[in-house]
Amino acid sequence: MSEAGNKLKTLIYNHIENTRPTDFYFATMITPTQIQLDSSQGPIPESLIIIPEYLKKYKVKIEGTFHGEQHSGELEVDNSLEAGDRVIVLQKSGGQKYLVLGRLE
Repeated sequence: MSEAGNKLKTLIYNHIENTRPTDFYFATMITPTQIQLDSSQGPIPESLIIIPEYLKKYKVKIEGTFHGEQHSGELEVDNSLEAGDRVIVLQKSGGQKYLVLGRLE
């Protein structure tokens, strides 16, 4: 490869490394709102973590017919993450935010 080609290859590699493309990681919940990535030294600050509604306590409206009678109400679902839960995390491009995608077995 020519010298110009090697320089271009180095520039592209450095650009990719500096922008930190999106990637996923495995992590452990330290608290219900704080994670420790398997590949890092310290916990990720709560302010950088996004936890979707489906991984929290939430209410679902339900409606249906039971024994010929119409019923409706709310059902509370507690899918909250707890300390010790193993999760998969998506890192935003640039590394400034982490989205918890889901709980692992």
